[in-house]
Amino acid sequence: MKYSLLAALFLTFPASADLYRWIDRESGSVKFSNTPPPWFGDPEREQIEAYQALSTELDRLDPAGTPRRRAQEASAFRK
Repeated sequence: MKYSLLAALFLTFPASADLYRWIDRESGSVKFSNTPPPWFGDPEREQIEAYQALSTELDRLDPAGTPRRRAQEASAFRK
C-alpha cells in the first residue's frame, strides 16, 4: 500500500526542464543547452548581433552594394 501510494505520487507530478537551442554565430553549429545563450535577455545586444549577421550576409551576396550600405549604416547610427 505504501509503495503504491508513493508510485502514484511520482506519476502524477510531471517533470519539466528548459531546453535552449541556438546557432553559434562563430562556428555555425547548432547548440543545445539547459542554460540560455550568453546574449539571452539582452534585446539590444540581440538586435545588434542580428543586424551584423544580416549585414555580413548582404555583403557576401552583393559586394557592389557594400559602400552604399556602409554609408546608410553610418547615418543611422548618428541619429
